[in-house]
Amino acid sequence: VALAESAAEDAEDAKEAAEAAQAAAEEARDEAQAAAGAAVSASTIIGTRPDAMLLRIPDSLESLQTSGYATPGDNGGALYVRVDAEPSHEGKFQSADGGWWEIAGLDWHVAAFGADLTGATDATAAFDDAFAAMKAVNVGGGQIRWSGTPKVNLVINTDGITIRGPGSVNNQLPPTGNYL
Repeated sequence: VALAESAAEDAEDAKEAAEAAQAAAEEARDEAQAAAGAAVSASTIIGTRPDAMLLRIPDSLESLQTSGYATPGDNGGALYVRVDAEPSHEGKFQSADGGWWEIAGLDWHVAAFGADLTGATDATAAFDDAFAAMKAVNVGGGQIRWSGTPKVNLVINTDGITIRGPGSVNNQLPPTGNYL
């Protein structure tokens, strides 16, 4: 009987220890989320677009800047503003809190739309997405830049959008394509 009572007491102690550990883990999680939110509040610069997608961004933050698309410094950094509904173009992302963010400004790099600037893979979709977003966001036009030698097959109708690549102002996209 005494052995059974001792085993029951040990089981109860183990249960209480597990509950305390779970409560401590939940508190640590809540503190980490609060710290991440405070870091986002204190600075509107976030590493990459995928990093921003993983964050719960405080409602008080109306804009943020990414340092890159896939990796910081890849020329895909962009300014994003919080919007009320999902934008109709690809210059957007949804953060982990459910908020929608839309690319902003008048001067974008096509890398902000995921373009491969090396020419290893086709970047046509990224260019198409950049043009569609520019037309939706900046009705009066803007500028889309690139660097490197992206592989594209495009027919470009600028509609007030300046296209600027490496070299001279009137530089054409380097590899393949039809240009109007």
